[in-house]
Amino acid sequence: MKRRSFLKNTVIATGMGVMGYIPNTQAYTKNSVSLVNNNKDQKPLFRFLQVNDLHVQSYTVRAFTAYNGGLVGENWYGDTNGRTLWLSEALKNGFFPELDFLLIAGDMVVGIGNGLEGIRSDMEYFNEHFIKQLPIPFYPVIGNHENLQDEGVEASEIYYRQTFGNDKSDYGFVHKGIHFIIFNNSGSGEYVSGKRAKIRAELLEQMLERHPSLPKVLCCHIPVIPVRHKETLSKSFRFPNWITMEPEILQLTEKHRNKILAILSGHIHLSGVACHQSVYQIVSSGLASFPHDMTLYSVFNDRMDVEFIQIPSDLWEPKSNLYGCRRLRRDITDEQHIDHLSYIMGNPSERIFSIPMK
Repeated sequence: MKRRSFLKNTVIATGMGVMGYIPNTQAYTKNSVSLVNNNKDQKPLFRFLQVNDLHVQSYTVRAFTAYNGGLVGENWYGDTNGRTLWLSEALKNGFFPELDFLLIAGDMVVGIGNGLEGIRSDMEYFNEHFIKQLPIPFYPVIGNHENLQDEGVEASEIYYRQTFGNDKSDYGFVHKGIHFIIFNNSGSGEYVSGKRAKIRAELLEQMLERHPSLPKVLCCHIPVIPVRHKETLSKSFRFPNWITMEPEILQLTEKHRNKILAILSGHIHLSGVACHQSVYQIVSSGLASFPHDMTLYSVFNDRMDVEFIQIPSDLWEPKSNLYGCRRLRRDITDEQHIDHLSYIMGNPSERIFSIPMK
């Protein structure tokens, strides 16, 4: 399908005009992304953007798929394709400050509900209409929707690997003095074999030992450190893989805490941050679920500034919130997030903050 047909189908599917998904360059300029750094003369070494949980789906074969007893289905999130199309255009027209690269932290597609054929169809669609349109370099992270939750199973990861390469599951790269480590924890708990969990930990430790003089940023789909009250989050997320269950991963981050700045994740469809032994766990809600957040990182010599950014309000779908009355019959809160909006978005101090460089 050509890009023009993609635009047309998006409009037909949503009943909205094309211009609803292309940022007005007068309304959405660089100034619409407020920056943590108040000293505009201080230029960062580089910036990058994290996006995740896009849940893009092809229009070729699509039947409703229910998850978790019918509580969440593929149409739960509204027009995920329209939001991803908006992102594609925003990356080209100056909505963001200058970015060195894009980090796509898993669950790019719906995939999982329709077996391998669903993943194949959705990944081809995503590749054609998003990946091939990107104006900047990108680094992918595999999520549970890209492999039927079969972490490390080659047959289940075939379409992710065909799209991005066999070397894009557990890998690393250095960018302007920061060592980025991407590892596959898309299974976790009951969804990963003991053999693969051991391999994952061994690969992560090997990567952590490389470039010993450089600060490190870890990237994985499922969070390693909880960003909400544990019991509240596990019960309200309602899936067993709400956190990385294998203790070896947290133990490795503790062991190498003097090197690691942060762990960047998605998966749980809310935004937040927690700090454990000086390692920051940053989780972005992603575009599928309200609050529809992305995360902007500005790296300086002495710190990394972090800011959560929402897509424009005309693309919001508040009903896509996984932690509210629609799904749980009550709005979830915890002791640190005393109202529901702060529970899904984070408190103000959790949405704009700085991490000291190590």
